[in-house]
Amino acid sequence: MKRSIKFYLIAGLLITPLFLKAQISNVQVTVEGEQILITYDYAAQEESIDEVTVTYTTGDETEAKEATALEGDLHALAPGMGKTIIWSPLNETTNATFQASNLVINLIGVRDKVKQAECENNNKLADRFFADKDYETAIVYYSNVINCPSCNCNPPDMAYATEQVRLSERNLRLAASKDKVHVSYLFDMATADGGNSMHGISAFLLKNQGVGYYASFRSSKNFYSSQGNLSYFDKEELQDDYQLTPLSETRLSSWLFSTGVTTRLIQTEYASAYFYGGLGLGSNSLTGNYLVNERGYNDERWLTDGVKNLFISPEVGVIGNIYEYFSVMAGLKYPLSTTTNKLITTKGISVMLGVGVKLKSIPPSDDTRAGSYIAYTMDFPSEKNQSANVIGFSTGTLSYHKLGSYFSARVNPLLFNSKNVADLNEEATYSGRSDRANAFGIFGLTWMYFYGGLGISYQKEYKLYNDAGAELWASQRSNIGLCSEFGVNLRLFDRLLLRGGVTFPGFKINNKDSAFTTTSDQMLYSIGLGYVFPVK
Repeated sequence: MKRSIKFYLIAGLLITPLFLKAQISNVQVTVEGEQILITYDYAAQEESIDEVTVTYTTGDETEAKEATALEGDLHALAPGMGKTIIWSPLNETTNATFQASNLVINLIGVRDKVKQAECENNNKLADRFFADKDYETAIVYYSNVINCPSCNCNPPDMAYATEQVRLSERNLRLAASKDKVHVSYLFDMATADGGNSMHGISAFLLKNQGVGYYASFRSSKNFYSSQGNLSYFDKEELQDDYQLTPLSETRLSSWLFSTGVTTRLIQTEYASAYFYGGLGLGSNSLTGNYLVNERGYNDERWLTDGVKNLFISPEVGVIGNIYEYFSVMAGLKYPLSTTTNKLITTKGISVMLGVGVKLKSIPPSDDTRAGSYIAYTMDFPSEKNQSANVIGFSTGTLSYHKLGSYFSARVNPLLFNSKNVADLNEEATYSGRSDRANAFGIFGLTWMYFYGGLGISYQKEYKLYNDAGAELWASQRSNIGLCSEFGVNLRLFDRLLLRGGVTFPGFKINNKDSAFTTTSDQMLYSIGLGYVFPVK
C-alpha cells in the first residue's frame, strides 16, 4: 500500500517556537516524500537549551501531541545556524496516510538540570576561592564554566565567569607586582610668617604589601643664598679689620627634613592610593643685611647668628600612583616651635603638593637591595673662594629599605701647596678675593635616596690685599671644628651613582638664651660620581 502525507490545508501549516529565554529563529518547514524537514537557528540568550522537543496539533485539537519519530539536531545542542530536524510522521501511525488540517508544530527547548547544576556549582566554588584570594584555583573553576562544551552553560554565567577570570588574573598580577621607589618634586608652603614657600625632593617606597617608608627635604630659596656668620666678623682679634653697618633689611631662611611611613589604601588595575604620615624637623633663620667695610673694601652681605627658631612638624597626606610610573602627592603639615624666640612666628596648618615618577622597581622577595658603593667626590668653590676640594671620595652602603652608612673625605690641594703669605701694613687694603684650604672627614647615614653626616673639618683662610701697589696674601685664621653635610644619592641604571648635596664647614651647635643656634660661615656644593657593587 502506498503511504503518503496529506495536508488538507497546506497553507495552514504553522511553526510556533517556544523560546524559554533562548532564541530559536529562522524556522523553515518543507515536505520531502514521507518526511517533514524542519530547519532552525539557535542563538542562546538568557538560558541555554540542551534538547528540543517537537509537539504538534492538528485541526481543532487543543491538546498537543509529542512527535517521536525524529532525527537530527535534538540533543546536546550548541548555539549555531542551520540546525535540522527530520520528522517521519508515518512512523507514528498505523494509517497509510498522515492527514492533518491546520497543522501547528511547536519547538520546545529543554535545559538539562544536571548540566545547569554543574555550571552553577563551578561558579559557586570559584566565587568561594575568589573571596579567599586563592585566585589560581578560582580561575580553574571559572574556566570550567567557560570551556565546557558538554555543560553548555548559560551565556550570563559564562560572561560572569569570563569577567571573574579577568579580575583574578589582574589580582594575581597586582599581588606579584614589585615594590616601587618614586622620587618627586615637592612644593611646601612657608613655615613662618614672612617666610617664602619651600621646594625640595621627596623619595618614598610604595610597598605592595606592608609598610613602606619615605623621606623628604625642602627649603626656601634664601637657604641656598650666600650668607655669612655674624660671629665671625665680631671676633675680638679681627675688630680692627671690620666695620659693620646694618641696612635695616631682614629675610627668613627655612628648611625642613621629614620622614615617616607609607601604606596602601586602595589598589586598582590602573591606579592606587597610599597614605603617608611622619614627622619633620626644621628651622627658620632670621638674617640681616649689613654693609661690611674691610680695610677699604665695601661689600653688602647677609649675616646671621644661625638658627633662630627650631620646630617639629607632624604631617599626613595621600600619594596617588597612576599607571605605576607616575605619582601625585598632597598633604598637610603643622609646624610646632620648640624654641621661644619671639622674632619669628611659626605658621599653622599648611599644604604640601608634589608630582613624581617611578625611579626603581624592587621585587617583593628582596628585603634590602643593599649594595656597597665607592664614588669620586668634590666640593665646588664658594662665592669668594678660588679653589675647589678636588681630591675626595665617598664609600658606604645603600639600601632602599634599611639604613646604610658611609664615610666621605675631601681635601683642597691648597692644603699641601699653601700660598706665600706676608705681614700686612696698616695701609694695606682688602681686594675682596679670598681662598681657603679645606679638609673634611665625615661619617653619616644613608636612607632611601638621602645621605647626611657629621664630621671634622680643618680650614685655613687666605685673603688678598693691596699694599703699596703690591698684591700680598695674608692668612687671617685657621680652625678645626665640626663639619656637616646632607644630600641625595641617585642610582642610575642600578649601578651608576650620582651624588649631590651641600657641605657646611666650621659647623657649630649651641643653645644660649633659649635659642637653639647653628652657625657656619660658608656653604659648599658637592657632587660625586660612583659605582654601586652588586649584592652578593
